[in-house]
Amino acid sequence: MDIDIEIPSDRQRLALDRRTYDVDGRLAVTDCVISAAQINPYLGREIAEAEALGLDPEKLYMLYRDPAALKAAVPKFDGIPLLIDHAPVSALDPKRQLIVGTVSDCRWSDDKVIGTVNVWDAEAIRGIESNIQRDLSAGYRYTARMTPGTVNGEKFDGRMLDIVPNHVALVTQGRVSGAMVGDSALNARRYALDTVQQIAAERDRAHRARENSPLGRAVRGYYRL
Repeated sequence: MDIDIEIPSDRQRLALDRRTYDVDGRLAVTDCVISAAQINPYLGREIAEAEALGLDPEKLYMLYRDPAALKAAVPKFDGIPLLIDHAPVSALDPKRQLIVGTVSDCRWSDDKVIGTVNVWDAEAIRGIESNIQRDLSAGYRYTARMTPGTVNGEKFDGRMLDIVPNHVALVTQGRVSGAMVGDSALNARRYALDTVQQIAAERDRAHRARENSPLGRAVRGYYRL
């Protein structure tokens, strides 16, 4: 079963009062868009059970994240881990080295999953504050039903159903419009180059860990970025 990776890119500014820091420096950001019922492009090889569905691995398909399926999944978003990069997680393979926080207080509003992002790791917090790595990207299992349709005049090739969230990742650029932590007035130039390099190095290490994970080795195509 594949895990879909949503990738957001909307850079709209959000209210700074959504951010709070506790006495130990941990960050909480309320009212974040975690996922949304949108139509987004996917290569055939990215889609769950692509071979069984007879999809062209290099063709671009427009998939609609079904609102009823996403709304039903809202309670399952509460408490899932926040990762520094995408990787499937489980009790047997929790990816402790990638966990930088969690998601909480999730609710459904205007066809979106809205929640609080809790960030416990200083490097991840710096990535958010410097606008280098602040997009949110949900990883989840789903069933693809390749029946075309139209929503608000926009055509799609199939729907994502039976959505089961696995994790949320901090990424540099994502797929779902508006899925990001609250914006900051801080400028990336205020942070030393070594901080940027540290974040990039962690991201590269996370990719290697994902590819060499037990699930990645045991089930070909289990995880696709």
